[in-house]
Parts: sequence; C-alpha cells; structure tokens
Amino acid sequence: MSAASATVRTNIQAQGFCGLDDETYAQINYPLRLSPAICMVWAAVGTARGSATILWALVPFAALGAIFYLASV
Repeated sequence: MSAASATVRTNIQAQGFCGLDDETYAQINYPLRLSPAICMVWAAVGTARGSATILWALVPFAALGAIFYLASV
C-alpha cells in the first residue's frame, strides 16, 4: 500500500490517531471515511424522500456521537 500524503496524515491526526507510521495512515484512510459516507447517503435519501422516519433513525447515532465527544473532552 502506498504511503499517506501529508494532507491525509494531518486529517487523520485531527481525528485523534496520532503517532502512527505512513503505512498505517494509508491503511486506515478509507475505512475512516466509510461511516460518514453512509450517514451522508442515509440523510440524503431521507431528505429526498421527505421521510421523517428515515431521518429520525439517524438521531440515536448523532446523539451517541455527541455524548462520546463530550465524554472525551
């Protein structure tokens, strides 16, 4: 696998994954993007369909993200 670029390394370090080598940054780059991408598609589908049920299904995930973030600060 190729080495991670400086931008990729900086972005991953901003998420708290510090002190890793370039090979590891390159390996975790795309898996770290999967969850936000799934959430974005889910929200887009819910918005396009005008479905409150689909959008409300995202609420527990957003709440857990906020709770875990606040607990880590």
